[in-house]
Amino acid sequence: MQQAGGTPSLIVSGLTNGETFQCVAYAENSVGRSPASAASASFSPCSGLFDCNPWTKFAIGAIVIAALAGAGLLAYQRYERRNRVWITAQVDGGENRPLGWGPELGIRVVEDDAGWSLAPLPPADAKVKVRFERENRFMVTSGTRISHVHQGDPTPVRDDAGTIHQIILRRYRDKPNDRSPVRVVPGSSESSAVVGRLPDAVKDAAGTAPSPQAESPQAPEPQQPTEPPQGGSGT
Repeated sequence: MQQAGGTPSLIVSGLTNGETFQCVAYAENSVGRSPASAASASFSPCSGLFDCNPWTKFAIGAIVIAALAGAGLLAYQRYERRNRVWITAQVDGGENRPLGWGPELGIRVVEDDAGWSLAPLPPADAKVKVRFERENRFMVTSGTRISHVHQGDPTPVRDDAGTIHQIILRRYRDKPNDRSPVRVVPGSSESSAVVGRLPDAVKDAAGTAPSPQAESPQAPEPQQPTEPPQGGSGT
């Protein structure tokens, strides 16, 4: 191609995109043509953003991956916050004691001066695991046994000696302000409601057999009416 005048640049058209080219230049006047210049560096014509800038494909791919990872992280955090609950437990109708933040905890049945209770453990080290599920339900895993129980209902677990205990789990969305355990007073309406849901074997072991009903007073026996004495005949 030729370019007349003093313009130092020239637009070359008709090249095929993607193919490699090199250019040489000549100067020509009335005297003649000069020797060819040194060949230019190799180049390939392109069209569009991605053809002319191949690195943009990797940059956009990285942005998409980062956006998906961020969305997944936000979704996971929302899921954890939704299932993060404060869990408490009663053992054999005793005190309602705190276990800690869920949704998953390991537990162990222990005995102290106040009675039987549950001690929290890391789930990986515990033989019994508790996990909060949706709709106020818990999944209790003890060995190969898995049970799904509603909060407030008893479910059996074993202590280290193999003795079966009935536990009642409850969940709270926020940690209660009162950190002291709630003592269930024997004979109260709450104690009666808890004991009423326990199996008969636990009731007998706790000495909660129903008290005998008071005998109703007996009605007095009716007395036989006495006949008035008959008067004697006059003389």
